[in-house]
Amino acid sequence: PVTTGIPTMNYFVSGADMEPEDADEHYSETLIRLDTLTTHYRKPELSERPKARSAFGLDEEAHYYLVAQYLFKTHPDFDLILGEILRRDPEGRILLIHGARRAWSQILMARFKRAMPEEAERIQFIDRQSQKDFLALIAAVDVSLDVPQFNGGITTIEALTVGTPVVTMPTALARGRLCSAIYKHIGVTDCIAETPDDYVDLAIRLATKPSFRKKIVKKILKNNDRLFENEKAISEWERFFLEACENRGLLVSAVQS
Repeated sequence: PVTTGIPTMNYFVSGADMEPEDADEHYSETLIRLDTLTTHYRKPELSERPKARSAFGLDEEAHYYLVAQYLFKTHPDFDLILGEILRRDPEGRILLIHGARRAWSQILMARFKRAMPEEAERIQFIDRQSQKDFLALIAAVDVSLDVPQFNGGITTIEALTVGTPVVTMPTALARGRLCSAIYKHIGVTDCIAETPDDYVDLAIRLATKPSFRKKIVKKILKNNDRLFENEKAISEWERFFLEACENRGLLVSAVQS
């Protein structure tokens, strides 16, 4: 989700809430801001009897913070946040999903051991899952942690589908603003942090304060229908394509031919 830098590429299509005011400077293309999320997403099918924590080999008493994104998104600066969460929550566990190659997990774990040697033993990896089981896993954890440097898109929507709170912290670029844009779209902004300290505070409060988490989950579930089959996304894409074609004289050419 960055500019191509290619002079022959005319447009970069994004969402208005994903871009800061100076975002035009971030692209060599002409930036198009759709007035909604850019996706028309069908609601995932949930299992009638989703798996419990025990089915995934998880401790029933621990506080689980899931990093649901692909491992390559886990930026080294994010290690500082993970380490602080584990230091402040002795019952906390960081959970990540194995990538396509186990070597990726090994490389990442070695980095964690260097960055937070005393806390790294409370970081664990779990096998990749089918979509239904992945949704059950997200529902079984306490909190989902969004990587500020490279947000989750589908993983954020999947977490909100089952009501699991996702903590995020917007950055200056679109790749770090997708999760907050999704939250704004459904009118829930309680889990958007402004600083790393805010991020850690929010995550720990959600994991350790059941009444607070219950309030946020209820709010998410009440509003998450707005994420699915967003017809405005279709009309916004139609508007863009028509305007782009008209600007290049393609509509006139098509009519004449």
